[in-house]
Amino acid sequence: MRRLLTIACLLIVCSVTTTARAGDTIESVEKDILKKSSETQSFSATFAMASNSSTPNGATTSKWTGTIELLMDGDKRLVRMEMKTVSAKQAIASGDSTESSMLLISDGTVQHVYVEQATQKTAMKTKMQGDQPADSGAWFKTVRDTYNTKLNKSESLDGREVYVIEANAKKNTLGKTLAYFDKKSGILLKTVTHDTKGNMTNSYTVGELKINPKISKERFEFKVPAGVNIIDMTK
Repeated sequence: MRRLLTIACLLIVCSVTTTARAGDTIESVEKDILKKSSETQSFSATFAMASNSSTPNGATTSKWTGTIELLMDGDKRLVRMEMKTVSAKQAIASGDSTESSMLLISDGTVQHVYVEQATQKTAMKTKMQGDQPADSGAWFKTVRDTYNTKLNKSESLDGREVYVIEANAKKNTLGKTLAYFDKKSGILLKTVTHDTKGNMTNSYTVGELKINPKISKERFEFKVPAGVNIIDMTK
């Protein structure tokens, strides 16, 4: 489950190419994205993610669909994600699939996660590890040490003008990622990651984006479902 959380949190086109502004550089665009994202006080959206992985014993494909909400509370980034996951294993001898639903609520320091899979119900409280979902600044921080970034031509994605940043791994063991940032809000709208052979390994796409909607803080209060004991991993 921790692996699914990592992919879900990190994680994250049919488009029309337009001309980038004269004078744009990767440094100036990063600065503009961080400025715009810091000015965004709330947003809500749907999202879809996919992950493909292969081992000698077979391949696994996972798909997530759900909603994400963010509300700035002073310096705190309150995040709520609700998603359904379908993971399909294509083993050499046979294949099977699992379905689960997940609720994640985070305040940037602590996160609560509730998962339902078959008859199992699990609730956990953990310290944040890695990057928080929906954090554009965290994306740049994550890729800076292991990828070389460059600015591609601007595009239009679902009617929104976006910056397109290409991140190429410094080591040949990793592939490349394309990231699409909304020019108006600085929000990361899409990522597509490929391995060294050009195969898509991860993707993340945002839809139905609403900027600065009114969201109640109560949406970010985790309530333990009846009959479920919470596992506190912060101690």
